[in-house]
Amino acid sequence: MLPWSPWLLLLRGLALSALASDELDTSESCTSDSCAERDLDIRQSEVSCAQFYKSLPDRTSFFARVKKPPHLSADQFGMMLAKGGIHPRGVVMDTEFYELPLLLNHSLLEQEMEALLHGIEWEQASKGNVKQGVVSRHLRLTRSLGEDLEGPFEDAQGRLARSPYIRTVLAHLGGVVGNVALMSLEPGSVVDTHFDLNKYWDARVRVHIPIRTNKKVRFFCGQRDEMQRLNMKRGKAYIFDNHLGHRVENKGKSSRIHLAVDLVGSRKFWALASRSRALGSGARPAPDPPPTMLEVVADSKVVVEAWRDADLEGGCKSLHGALVETAAQIGLKAEAQDLSAAWCASIEGRKMTRMEELRELRRLAAQAACAAGPEVVKRGTVGLAEVADAAAELHRLDEAIEDLRWVGGQAVP
Repeated sequence: MLPWSPWLLLLRGLALSALASDELDTSESCTSDSCAERDLDIRQSEVSCAQFYKSLPDRTSFFARVKKPPHLSADQFGMMLAKGGIHPRGVVMDTEFYELPLLLNHSLLEQEMEALLHGIEWEQASKGNVKQGVVSRHLRLTRSLGEDLEGPFEDAQGRLARSPYIRTVLAHLGGVVGNVALMSLEPGSVVDTHFDLNKYWDARVRVHIPIRTNKKVRFFCGQRDEMQRLNMKRGKAYIFDNHLGHRVENKGKSSRIHLAVDLVGSRKFWALASRSRALGSGARPAPDPPPTMLEVVADSKVVVEAWRDADLEGGCKSLHGALVETAAQIGLKAEAQDLSAAWCASIEGRKMTRMEELRELRRLAAQAACAAGPEVVKRGTVGLAEVADAAAELHRLDEAIEDLRWVGGQAVP
């Protein structure tokens, strides 16, 4: 059984609905019966694939679940979220923690971690982090080519290339990654309460994957005097609301080592998050049965951000380099060039909001990805549609307030 089978169940349902679609006119496709059947199968796959992408939640719809606190007016809540919260100005969740629907092989993760750490010294926390009380050490698996936490990023000394299971896990998150690192907190150490306010976090979420831990490690997150605590388990993956205060303490006798993965996300990632188990003040069970163990896929490819965020703030042409250079990592450079040209031509001269322009980009990207074959809908694949999703999120940061409307105090796309 493939990991995370709900993807396949969804695809099956979409494929069945496509069979009845009157959009599939193949009368001029072929003259022989066998060729016509083959063409019909291909086009049905493309339609069901496109429907699959259309059905997935984007970041805005995922965070629409955040409800207005009773003491705020709808206008106050809207401005709070637009300036400091929901999409795309950062991550504000409806609970402190989510446990993603993934079951990971912690033994393989630990083996690869040990290999990466062999003969290597941990990097100490920066002066800025120490000043904030963030004392965890780290080993970077991706390296920033600019300032710290600024793209473009690249594989650090081939560490990802040497780690097939870590690559498999990153690919199954379904998005383009930025900073990726092992983070260690020594016994008796405490990461003081802090907030992640760097502009880098405007559009990114951090996934925590425990590799080595103990029962006396506690992760705290929440409002002042209302912090929720969690002991993150090996074999699991978590996201949390890093715009709230958060702290970590290790009162055990062994180190706590997590794999931390930062990503903007994609429709695939937000669909994964929407099937998560909520933990903390808004706790609720996962909607699906427990996932199967994620097995290693030796040829898994990780796609890292090949852009500086500041370079994505202009018009459609500002996305060209980001799309092309990022997609080139998975052999889709020419396809990304075609996508960029088609998108710019499609929106030229049309009076469209930035949101409408980016919906068109996502539509064209999904169309191009689906034309390449139905494999793109599987978990563990990051393709042209996911690259476009990530670039699009960054492209519309400067129009956050215009992207959001408020109905009854609840965010809607």
